[in-house]
Amino acid sequence: MAINGTRFLKLGNAREFTISRHALARLREYAGREFETDEAFSRFCESRQLRFEEMMERGYRPGFKQRQQQGIPSWYFLLPELGNELIAVISKTENSGEYAWVTTYTPNPQSKANVAWVDHSFAKMIS
Repeated sequence: MAINGTRFLKLGNAREFTISRHALARLREYAGREFETDEAFSRFCESRQLRFEEMMERGYRPGFKQRQQQGIPSWYFLLPELGNELIAVISKTENSGEYAWVTTYTPNPQSKANVAWVDHSFAKMIS
């Protein structure tokens, strides 16, 4: 069962949570309106965590494994309905207890092509 942003921060013993300017800019670009930091944080708290496999099923190819090899854990959260699928990418800094919303994803031509590819390969497997 997926957890929400609030529970994630509680379970992770978060001491700080920051939202990067880049993440806010992408949120604004994809949602089509401005977000104050407080509202963005509130949306994150209501979000639902996605497993890496769910990200792949949606067509995303996040840099999860590269960040993991660098010792930077990351998580993905589906934000509440804003008229477009929006995913917050969260990272944790080394042993500091600080979590950061580093970027925001939304479907793009590449992710949509990846979904078509996944669906197509699955269809071949069951034929």
